[in-house]
Amino acid sequence: MKPMKIGIAGAGTMSSSMALIFMEQGFDTVLHVRSEASMQRVRNNISASLPADVQAGKITQQQADTILDHLHFSTDMQVFADCDLIVESIIEDLAIKQDYWEQVSQVVSDACVLATNTSGLSINRICERVKGKHRFLGMHWFNPPHLIPLIEIIRGDETDDRSVQLVRDI
Repeated sequence: MKPMKIGIAGAGTMSSSMALIFMEQGFDTVLHVRSEASMQRVRNNISASLPADVQAGKITQQQADTILDHLHFSTDMQVFADCDLIVESIIEDLAIKQDYWEQVSQVVSDACVLATNTSGLSINRICERVKGKHRFLGMHWFNPPHLIPLIEIIRGDETDDRSVQLVRDI
């Protein structure tokens, strides 16, 4: 299996923590954010978390020194074009999530798995306008993700087994 590339949408605490977890596992990670200020905020959040992860033995100092090399940012959604998995963690607003996913599903490959981080919105409703609903699922991360290693996988009515298995295998 080729190395996976992970895309994350959002610039909040959850997105920063998710990015850190994926990077600590060695995945190339790209973040789609709305502004340069958002990029800097995420970079600062991740940098601030690294010393504690080294002290806890989650990563080595050498890994901490190079981990940000696995992180790329863009304000252009095209950054997701070659990703294997996209995890979205934007505002909990159904209309905004629907609009966002409609656009993302047009940019990514047909094999890319699409996951929303939601705790209360309907997976089926979020993906109503998604191209390829079979690859869409919920990936509810418990907060804070870097301290609580628990992710709930939520299938939509059309979610296929391959998409669920890809997320489980990560």
